[in-house]
Amino acid sequence: MSEFSGKEKAAVLSANRRCGRGAFGQAGPVIAGSGDEIQLKLQKALLKLPDKQRLVFNMRYFEDMTYEQISEITDTTVGALKASYHHAVKKIEDFLTE
Repeated sequence: MSEFSGKEKAAVLSANRRCGRGAFGQAGPVIAGSGDEIQLKLQKALLKLPDKQRLVFNMRYFEDMTYEQISEITDTTVGALKASYHHAVKKIEDFLTE
């Protein structure tokens, strides 16, 4: 666990980018720590998600599945899946920037 996978690194960089600048250009929170610390924090964040959000996040982000594919598997509407994914990403970002 000494290195990020490509997807984990992208998730952390994406969270840093989204949190890096506020509405008025001020600096925002940044994820700090070694790669191992950040990877552990990401795994903890994923485990804190409700089951449905974790499932949707993993299928969409790590498995690169479309919302339509996930919808067929989970028997959930695309709109509900998009909402679940959005909430999961927000919770992960919040946890990573604590």
